[in-house]
Amino acid sequence: MSPDVMILVNITSPYDYRSADEMTNNRNMCDDRMRYLRDFEMETIGMKPTGRNCTAQGCKGKLFDTTLDWEDELPPNELKAAEKHCQNADLVLCLGTR
Repeated sequence: MSPDVMILVNITSPYDYRSADEMTNNRNMCDDRMRYLRDFEMETIGMKPTGRNCTAQGCKGKLFDTTLDWEDELPPNELKAAEKHCQNADLVLCLGTR
C-alpha cells in the first residue's frame, strides 16, 4: 500500500488512527512523542530529522520521520503496544509486508 493510500484510509476512516499501532507511516514525531500526520510523502527515511520543528506550545523540538529503513529496529514502545494488542485482538491486519 502506498503512503498516499494509507493516509487516505486514515483520514477517511471512522476509526481513530491515533490509537493504531503503526510501525511505519507518513507521520512526523518530536522527542516528546507529539505526532503529526502528513498528507504528503516523507522526504526522509530511517527516523531522521525532517528539518521541521514541533509546533506544540513550549516544545519546538526537532521532528523526525517515522519511516523505518529495512535495517532499522522496530521502535520498542510501539512494538510492545502492538504485541499487547495482537494478543487481545480478534483480527489483525498487516498491510504492506513482504
